[in-house]
Formats: sequence, structure tokens, C-alpha cells
Amino acid sequence: MTDLRTGAGGATALKYTTPNDDSNVIGFIGTGAIARNMARAAAAVRPNFTGVAYALDVDGAKSFATEMSAELGVKFSVATSSEELCGQSNVIFTQTIGSDHVLKHEYLRKGTTIIASGSDQPTKQELPNDVLAAADKYVADLTNQTSRVGGKC
Repeated sequence: MTDLRTGAGGATALKYTTPNDDSNVIGFIGTGAIARNMARAAAAVRPNFTGVAYALDVDGAKSFATEMSAELGVKFSVATSSEELCGQSNVIFTQTIGSDHVLKHEYLRKGTTIIASGSDQPTKQELPNDVLAAADKYVADLTNQTSRVGGKC
């Protein structure tokens, strides 16, 4: 249920924080079970997106891209680095174990929406502080939790 709920939360964020057009290139950093639910949920609210996948496990990223492309009818490619993924994406889902930063501020295109889900413990922080500090808008689903864990601006 947690994976499904996280996917639904990601889709809700996508629906209300990004343009409803066909220009969305959605990057997925991390390609496990939650990423699959995020991709499925994204397709429900933005069916014409293009996907880019990146994971430390290259074979896992390739499998994710192949499986999600076939299942969703959406074109997916595999990036060789988070920097490459960020350079192509205007929306980025992060769903990793969250123990290390998964991208850098200088990798991001202006106006990129990041939907992060891998920072739920004090030892986890997917996004560096400068990314959070530079945000035009920050929306949290669990304000009490995010004020205590996942990094401080």
C-alpha cells in the first residue's frame, strides 16, 4: 500500500504543479517498485509524457525503461548520469534510498519540478540544501515529518 500511496501522491503533485500539455519530459531517478508506481500514476494524469530513467544499477534502469514503455505505451530512454537526466527533464521524480544526494543544483533546467519521495528518515536526504533553498515553491505532503527529516534549508 505504501508504494501505491506514494505513486498516487506523486501523480497528484504532477497534476497540480506542472503544465497540462505534451511537453513533459519526466525523469525517474531510482527505478525500483516505487518508480514503477510513479510512472503508472504519471501516465494516468499526463499520458503523453516522455520518460528518462537513471539508476546506479544500469541494468535495473534499462529494465525499468523497457517494461514501463511496453506497459504504458510511453517512450522511455536511459540516462547515463543524473546530470544527463536533469538536462533532458522538466519534471523529475526521485525515489531512492535517499542516503546520498541524487542530483546537483547546477544540473537542473530553470523551472524544473522535482517530486521527491526518498527522504523519510533523518539519515536520508536526496536533494542538496541549495536545491531546496532555490525553490520558488516547496510543497510537502507531511509537513511535520519534512520539517524534521530530509534536510534543512
